[in-house]
Amino acid sequence: MILADLRRLWLPAGLLLALAVFSAGIVGSNWRLQKAHEASLRRGGEAAWLACQLELELQRLLRAAEAYVGAPARDRRATLALRLEALHDRVRSAAAGESGELLRDSPESARVLAGLEPLLRTGGAVVASSFPDPRAVTSLAGQLATFEVPLHRVALAAQDESTRRRMELERRLADPLFANRASTIGLMITFLLLLLLLWREGLGTRRALARSLEATRSARHLAEHDELTGLANRRLFLALLERTLAAVRRGETQAALLLLDLDRFKTVNDTLGHAAGDRLLAMVAARLRSQVRHEDLVARLGGDEFALLEVGAADPETALGLATRLVEAIAQPYELEGRRIAIGASVGIALLGPNARGTEELLKQADVALYQAKQTGPIVLFQPPPESGGKPS
Repeated sequence: MILADLRRLWLPAGLLLALAVFSAGIVGSNWRLQKAHEASLRRGGEAAWLACQLELELQRLLRAAEAYVGAPARDRRATLALRLEALHDRVRSAAAGESGELLRDSPESARVLAGLEPLLRTGGAVVASSFPDPRAVTSLAGQLATFEVPLHRVALAAQDESTRRRMELERRLADPLFANRASTIGLMITFLLLLLLLWREGLGTRRALARSLEATRSARHLAEHDELTGLANRRLFLALLERTLAAVRRGETQAALLLLDLDRFKTVNDTLGHAAGDRLLAMVAARLRSQVRHEDLVARLGGDEFALLEVGAADPETALGLATRLVEAIAQPYELEGRRIAIGASVGIALLGPNARGTEELLKQADVALYQAKQTGPIVLFQPPPESGGKPS
């Protein structure tokens, strides 16, 4: 009787054992797949972050070189050397570190890193002296500037690869077959602990996805915004200017480009120091933001030069009205280092027309108007006639 009972239990026990072995294999396979994709996602996010940091450090170094060539000083030389070493550290990390593995796999990235390494070593020798020759610094900056566009392509490619890996992992996590397998395992009480482990792994993967997405957003924000003021930087501004010009050509909107340069800012910078000058730039940026609408764009192009893109400016009077408000807002006194500081601003305006040849022409027109505003008055509008040519009025 006992033998008969054992025989009756043999088949269910055998099936249960086979199902348990099969389920264990599924769990192990899915777990290994998740870990492999999570590691791949992490490497992709780290490579995207490092590529964006390389681009950002190069921009900082070029600004430091520009500042030193404009007015050589000991503190600016120290800043130049610091920025050069920071970029060199990023390049070494990309060339040899674990986070740069994916960058080294890309032929274009490898070429950029191989070109930057000897140039940065040469730059280290240039800035080693107490007062480097401005001509040598200018030459170094010119050579480094040739890497801006290739490095930007590398950063975009790394971000695209990170996004592709994230989407691939999300697709696998949402796979119905995976869910059915998890349900099958859930029916087996003996494997409840394994199911709980699988759920915890999935939760950890989603957290990794969230961190990677946040890192990508942060890196993109740093690459497209000025670190000091939080305004859009030159790259983002030019991209949106190009997009707005295309919309103007299609007849979808009207717009005006305003270039703004601060008056007497250098005096404040030289008198109170660069730290006070930086705080003043941040205060000016806040006032500029307070005078524009949500759909308008304010950017810092570099130094004490700002740019604004007024969308929907139907006529010159609208742009002139905005320029007047900006000049009046900036002219209000500032409390800085316990002193009341007064500065001014000059504005050059160019209207975006359907016949404009491109953004370079618009920037040139606004720059011509800005130059005349610095000479004759705070605001000058460049309004070319229908024929070729034109002059500010």
